[in-house]
Amino acid sequence: MRVLVLGSLRSGGLNEALAATVEREAAGMADVVRFAGLERLPLYTTDLDAEGVHDQVDRLRREVRAADAVAIVTPEHNAMPSAAVKNALDLASRPLGDAPLAGKPVAVMSASPTPGGGRRAIAALLAGLGSARAVPVEATVSVPAAHERRDGEGGYDAAVGADVRAALTALAGATALATA
Repeated sequence: MRVLVLGSLRSGGLNEALAATVEREAAGMADVVRFAGLERLPLYTTDLDAEGVHDQVDRLRREVRAADAVAIVTPEHNAMPSAAVKNALDLASRPLGDAPLAGKPVAVMSASPTPGGGRRAIAALLAGLGSARAVPVEATVSVPAAHERRDGEGGYDAAVGADVRAALTALAGATALATA
């Protein structure tokens, strides 16, 4: 299974560590590819589809298409996913009728220093993914008080690792169903 990770822009941040945990926990279960360049994507408008080719948008859409599943790792900003992640979702859910995200299994994850662990961002993304015709898996990963749960090796503690493995297992199951 090939999993595309979309997510955090902040080097060394809490969600960067969560993306690193996805990579570590996927060993032997999935090939992980991280999308680099969310910050270079233009803001979505229908004009982008009318204009045609945009290198960064085309690359995002190609990478989503090539993946068997997607793991979205987002910080929570004002009770929502980051603007960069929301924009990537908008771009990958277009053009209508040929959206690379449609039918794609997706796991949503968030790490936050707050007690909520990014749950509001996760809920917002799950709603948006349904509208985008993606297939969100039930297993989500929420890491509350994330700054206290780092493992010293760029990732998170064993409990977070177990939650990430559960999400990856759910993605593998959804991928198997999608290709059956």
